[in-house]
Amino acid sequence: MITVSVHGYGGAYAADVNGHAGYAEHGRDIVCAGITALAAALNGFAEKETVRVGNGCYHAVIDAKNALAVRMFENGVREIERMYPAHVKFIKQEDF
Repeated sequence: MITVSVHGYGGAYAADVNGHAGYAEHGRDIVCAGITALAAALNGFAEKETVRVGNGCYHAVIDAKNALAVRMFENGVREIERMYPAHVKFIKQEDF
């Protein structure tokens, strides 16, 4: 399962993606491809020094001025979660 979380804090957002969908074999997993595409789009708005990408994980910090990009990411992830609930879990934590 892929777990996606977005946390708001101090004028910025942190986005994290962890795990593998397990929907299909590597290279044919449309759930993983969808989440990866959304993360890649969000990456264009991230503070470059905060981006960490690894096998099955992604982390980035996005300035609050790019809140629309974060909302796009959230909406896309929620839609994939709705369609494939056994493979994606979305967690959002508001400002703390």
